[in-house]
Amino acid sequence: MTNLAWMLEHDGDVAAASEAIAGWLRVFGGQLPVHVKVFIEGEEETGAPSTIDLAVERAEAARQAFAEAFGVAPVEMGCGGSIPIVAEFAERNPGALVLVTAATDPNSRMHGIDESLDLSDLGKAALAETLLLNNLVC
Repeated sequence: MTNLAWMLEHDGDVAAASEAIAGWLRVFGGQLPVHVKVFIEGEEETGAPSTIDLAVERAEAARQAFAEAFGVAPVEMGCGGSIPIVAEFAERNPGALVLVTAATDPNSRMHGIDESLDLSDLGKAALAETLLLNNLVC
């Protein structure tokens, strides 16, 4: 079995992209080698792409907390696909800052079979989250 995955731009239409790929498979599926069958499933597993606005005061509170905990300015980056629940949470909570953070280092091999985490990084991440909560309420 082979799984097919794809990523969309932050404002991409998941349903349209899914239909386009399914249409391509229907057209070219007959040209696949013998004994290959194409099954399209998983519509329930799709999620909308999203972006997070970091130009708000609460995001600055997060930057300050992480800088204090780690001793260097944080790097703001988007990578990989969007986590589907982020868009859904933002839609259901207008005005909320949905901030996704992760404690990783270059050797973490995040989501790999041999994933690891330096415990000092985990401690700094916990401190950063604590400082963030403090920054938001004080």
